[in-house]
Amino acid sequence: MPRPAADPKTRPDAAQIRFTYSAAPFAFNISRAHTGDVLFTTVGHPLIFEPQFLRIKTTLPRDANIYGLGEHSDPFRLDVVNTTRTLWARDAYGIPQGTNLYSSHPVYFEHRPAGSTHAVFLLSSSGMDVKICEDGNGASLEYNVIGGVFDFYFLAGSETDPAEVSRQYAQVVGTPAEVPYWSFGLHQCRYGYKGGTFFPFFFL
Repeated sequence: MPRPAADPKTRPDAAQIRFTYSAAPFAFNISRAHTGDVLFTTVGHPLIFEPQFLRIKTTLPRDANIYGLGEHSDPFRLDVVNTTRTLWARDAYGIPQGTNLYSSHPVYFEHRPAGSTHAVFLLSSSGMDVKICEDGNGASLEYNVIGGVFDFYFLAGSETDPAEVSRQYAQVVGTPAEVPYWSFGLHQCRYGYKGGTFFPFFFL
């Protein structure tokens, strides 16, 4: 994936987020520069980095508003009590509720009650499970990846405009290609079909 070019005029003190870490035991925090609100923290969660298994875990607020993590048959706002999102694209008939679908997008958006929205994007093509859990010990989000490296993009988004983080994400991964004019009004889908026949639908 092409990497976005850095702006040479950007100063570290003008960044919207701050990165801090401790060396022993290793842990890091991503926080919002203006408010100090912690967006991602691995404090208290040991990091595992092996040749074929990587795990990193962050603490979440209680009853967090989490969206994204690929195409799936879950509700739009993900259940934070006990959700496992498998990022391993598939197209299969009769899949149950709460399972993975066609494409894998390892990015989640979190909207906070105060109005801010940020995103965390893990640039990885490896298969992974992302587990969201909330119990008596607190809430967390955990990545379990079968290879690669931890290549994270932390997007500050906005404290007032939830759509801003989507624009920032598009600057990283690119915008969709414009569809040809002849395809407007054409919808092709075989999700849920019992047979192998492909049916085009025209909506005029």
